Amino acid sequence: PKAVEMLKGKTGALTPLELYITAKNHRTSEAEMEQTETLWKAMTADTREKIAAYCVDNGVRRRKVIPMVDMSGSMDQQLPGVTHPTRADLHNGLYSHKSVSDAAMSLGIMAATTAPEDDPLYGVMLSFSSLPVWFNLPQGTSLQSMIRSVDTNTRGDRLNTDFAKAYLEVIGTLARLVAAGKMSAEEVTDVTLLALSDLQFDSPSCPGYDRNWDTTYQRLEKEAVRLGLPGLPTMIFWNLAVRPKSIQAESTKRGVEFLSGYSQNN
Repeated sequence: PKAVEMLKGKTGALTPLELYITAKNHRTSEAEMEQTETLWKAMTADTREKIAAYCVDNGVRRRKVIPMVDMSGSMDQQLPGVTHPTRADLHNGLYSHKSVSDAAMSLGIMAATTAPEDDPLYGVMLSFSSLPVWFNLPQGTSLQSMIRSVDTNTRGDRLNTDFAKAYLEVIGTLARLVAAGKMSAEEVTDVTLLALSDLQFDSPSCPGYDRNWDTTYQRLEKEAVRLGLPGLPTMIFWNLAVRPKSIQAESTKRGVEFLSGYSQNN
């Protein structure tokens, strides 16, 4: 659409979180919702083009990213680093509470839908708490519809966070894509799993909390081999709820990369 093309490159002052908050606010007017949807489409298209340009300029291959969004109860905490709304703001709907879950959902949806449109992983996202759930966000779907779909269809009691179960679900799904000829086995090691979370996972469940992570990683590798895969995807754990005195996992853990914190420039 012409409006989307005109706005591409002009969304730099906005973040996915801000548009997400507006789209989920039931007090948002019809006109403002239409503007928000247009801005989201422009931001998505602009981000996709910038990633493609970066890869060309630096001679690197684009990562195939699968966002994994933590939907457990602890994610409802206030997002560190943002202004707390006043009671009057919340009552009037002028400034919504911004939670760690909001940040994770907005970044997860953005990551899933900025993949190239011919990528077999376009729109693929996984939410998890006690149970992992796959979502396929079709091209052209509104932001409001995607938010509603993920929030209402996430299963499990949301009282605990079983990352290991979610990871095994991903391995099994990738193996099925390879078997169906939609991906090559070699492409699996090019896949990056982006876990958007507060890292309050069940133990043992992830590096940093599981002292036997190297053994756990070997078990996952064996499962991958059993399913005919050459190796495991890279994992990026993004702790969106990091605080100054929180304990961080070691960045040298095998097969893992870590990001911490949330800011306007993420």
